[in-house]
Amino acid sequence: MKKVILYGVTCVELRRNAEAFLDDEFEIAGYSDTYYTKDVLDGKPFFPPEELYRQKADYILLLAFSHRALHDMRIFLR
Repeated sequence: MKKVILYGVTCVELRRNAEAFLDDEFEIAGYSDTYYTKDVLDGKPFFPPEELYRQKADYILLLAFSHRALHDMRIFLR
């Protein structure tokens, strides 16, 4: 099973769409966000961005509608 971290927690609609889209081959390992340092979402762990490199995840799925926001997220994570 592949582990996914959803990055970008402010948009509930995108989070729920991603959760519904992922099939049984994927498991949501947790959540992260640029602007939040902690949160509790759906009983899953929340990882501060600076700790993502330590997590055992196969994918980090960026959640944002705006191309600019997605670009900024990629830059921040690099």
